[in-house]
Amino acid sequence: MSMQSKIIKELGVRGEQNDIEGIIRERVGFLKNYLMSSKCTSYVLGISGGVDSLTAGLLAQQAVNELNDSGYECKFIAVKLPYAFQADAKFVEMALKTINPDVIEYCNIQEITTAVERGCDDVLTKHDDSSRDFISGNIKARSRMVIQYTIANAENGLVIGTDHSAEAVSGFFTKHGDGACDVIPLAGLVKGTIRKIAKHYGASPELYEKVATADLEDLNVNLPDEEALGVSYDEIDAFLTGKVVPKDVEDKIISRYLRTQHKRSLPICYKDTLETLPDMVQYRLSDIPNDFRLLLDTIEQYAKNNKLKVVDVLHSVDTVADILSTMENDGTYSTEADNLWYWYYDISTAYENVNFEITKNKIGDLVFGKPISRTSETFINQLNKIQDLIFKAYDTDGIHDIKIKRPTLKHS
Repeated sequence: MSMQSKIIKELGVRGEQNDIEGIIRERVGFLKNYLMSSKCTSYVLGISGGVDSLTAGLLAQQAVNELNDSGYECKFIAVKLPYAFQADAKFVEMALKTINPDVIEYCNIQEITTAVERGCDDVLTKHDDSSRDFISGNIKARSRMVIQYTIANAENGLVIGTDHSAEAVSGFFTKHGDGACDVIPLAGLVKGTIRKIAKHYGASPELYEKVATADLEDLNVNLPDEEALGVSYDEIDAFLTGKVVPKDVEDKIISRYLRTQHKRSLPICYKDTLETLPDMVQYRLSDIPNDFRLLLDTIEQYAKNNKLKVVDVLHSVDTVADILSTMENDGTYSTEADNLWYWYYDISTAYENVNFEITKNKIGDLVFGKPISRTSETFINQLNKIQDLIFKAYDTDGIHDIKIKRPTLKHS
């Protein structure tokens, strides 16, 4: 199975996405059943002016209307959550007019966000303006979710999330911000399908064709999602529906998926690590990014020319630094390869069972782990080290991860 197929399966991407009426029927039914089974009486959703919250809101309002018609009293609460002045506020009003929610609440999150920033000033002052602005953007997203959960708590409600397959695959959401919710009616759908649903409901083209933007950063007001991601939603949709996409697009999508794996998992706990981590995972050399493979080939050649063991060269910081300098001079240097080698060096140094197979002084597949007793104290200690390093690598800007797959965790 290809990496593309694995991602499609893991994200639960809906296979057939042309039957818009059928999709609406299944999603509305899902929202109705979940609200009744939870014995809650309201749905809560922040309306941003984008097509995702518009579509989720339309589905929620229809679900609530049908429940009320059948005798189950409930309501849909739409929430306006601007930070100071919202540059595209007119789209919020257009969306609300289209949805016609039962209740509209309002809370400006500027004061909350500012209070958090002020309270963490000692930490934030260590960052430059760009980095601090990015962190502030995440505070805004989390503040919005605090408000929505406060309303839901007061109104016996459930919070609706607007995540869909295109956002899930790229990790393009704030952890415990817009990624925090109780129910996700758009899960498994691609961006194009969400636009079609909004159109089916009669929304204005201004809304369903609107350029998607997170609008969290003050230094990048209304920065388009596609510019931030480096790929278009059409390209992501094509990838998620099993179509062939250009290699550079595929690499970017897979890289983002691997780097943001932690965002799509429940918190990991001690018991999970012992019971669910595979004893051995093997990744073919062909799965490793081309730039890094070129570096590995150069390391092999260096070892051969100097009659050295390739494993010794692979783990020598000074030697690899010299090789990278040579590659920089001859135009074959890659920052990605540089980052990947140092990432690999840190991981393999901390955990002796992460390594490349070496056969006849040639680098082969990357192997993570080997059979070890699950009750072994050594295993437990090593596991904790490797987890910390891998998950730190996922969060480090500029690092493009080797295809290490985080274990699927089981939770009771």
